Parts: sequence; structure tokens; C-alpha cells
Amino acid sequence: MSTETYIYDLLKDKTPIKLSLKERNDGDFLIVSSNDLKIHYFNETAKDFYNMIDGNSNIDSIISKLLILYDVKKNIIIKDLISLIREMQWNELIALKG
Repeated sequence: MSTETYIYDLLKDKTPIKLSLKERNDGDFLIVSSNDLKIHYFNETAKDFYNMIDGNSNIDSIISKLLILYDVKKNIIIKDLISLIREMQWNELIALKG
């Protein structure tokens, strides 16, 4: 079992929750973190992931939605999303519950 598969198994049932103070979604996608007012810029994939966070959808269901949007293999989405989730958690932009 790969590291990504192991981590995905740990995260797939978790539900991400937004912690940001503000987000802007016109052209560039940016998030202002609530603690330090630092501005974080993200790409389209991150924007799509972040916009799918509704407080009810778990990681597995969000990945299923992303697979419909992007023509890539599931293991690629999982690898990218694990990195993104780690970065967003590190910057206190999201938390995982469940």
C-alpha cells in the first residue's frame, strides 16, 4: 500500500470545514486566513476543492465530484488533494471533522 493510499484511507471519511476569514473568487482565487490575515493564492483545482467544502461532504465525495470535473486518474487526484489538504490545514484554512 502506498503512502497516499494509506493517508487517503485515514482521510476519506473526514469532512473538511472552512476556517477562512474571507475568500475572493473573481479571476484569481485567494483566501484570507483568520488568524494572521495572510493572503493565500491557489490554482483552479484548489479553488474547485475549496468551493465544494460545504460542511457536509466528506473527502471521498469531494474527490468523486473532482473526478467528474477533471479527466485524470483517481490516484493523481488523491495525491494532489492530500498535499492541498495538508497545506490548507497548516495554514489554518480548513479543519477536518469526523
